[in-house]
Parts: sequence; C-alpha cells; structure tokens
Amino acid sequence: MGHFATRIQGGANRRWNCDLMAFLMWYDPNMTETHFKPVLLIEDDPDMVEVMKLSLELEGFRVYVASEGQEALDLLQSVETPALIFMDLGMAGMGGVQFRRMQEKDPKISGIHVVVMSGAADMESQISPRDNLSYLRKPVSLDQFIDLAKHHCA
Repeated sequence: MGHFATRIQGGANRRWNCDLMAFLMWYDPNMTETHFKPVLLIEDDPDMVEVMKLSLELEGFRVYVASEGQEALDLLQSVETPALIFMDLGMAGMGGVQFRRMQEKDPKISGIHVVVMSGAADMESQISPRDNLSYLRKPVSLDQFIDLAKHHCA
C-alpha cells in the first residue's frame, strides 16, 4: 500500500488503519455492515481502486467497481442503483466524458450524482457542469472522498 502515499492523501495512520481493518475484515467478515446506499467507483488504476474501495467499505458502503465506462454501464443494468458515482475522467476504453453522455441519455441512471475525479487542470471544461455533477481533484484526499460519499449516500 505504500504506493498510495503519493496518489492519495490520508497520512500514515490512515494507511496503517486500512491495513489493519482489511486484516480484521478478513478475520471477521461481519465486522462491517453497509449503512449507506451503494456507490459505483469507475477507475482504471487498480491501486486507486483498492484503497478507495476499502476506505468506503470500512465506512459501511457497498461498492461496485468498473474499470471503464462501458463496463460501468453494463454493471448498472444488473445491480442496485447506486446513489453516487465516483468516476475517473481519463480511462482506457470508454472514458468519463463518453460515460457521462450515455448516463444522461438513460432515464434509469441519469439522476445519479457523479463526482468526476481527475488531475487534469481543465477537468471542469471537459465535462460541462450540470445538476448531479461535482469535481474532485487528484491526488484525492481520503477525508474529502469519504465526506462526499456520506453526504450523497445518507
């Protein structure tokens, strides 16, 4: 998990706690229960997925994961509709811009709030701001990430 220190801010204690909690969940899978509506994480970096998914699960979220936009659209047809989507902007395959266009055309998923995550300086200009859209600049602060999830999924 050391690789996350440069990508996700949260401090050594949070990383250690994630390692400890991952072990405890393995040891006792009933330790955490879901307390919030589900979240979809669309991210193609496996390291980011691992830490973000674990962080959300430790807070009581059920998390669905897709590595690109088309996979996410397919997944959304077969799972409980999430209350929030965290989406990387630049991904192989169907990227964030294309996913957002397809999402807006589908009445079943068009109302889901999307948090666009990117380190690109022009992130806001790549996807025009509309209802149900906000931005989170990379590197991501775990505290801000979790707070956004709690705000939209309570």
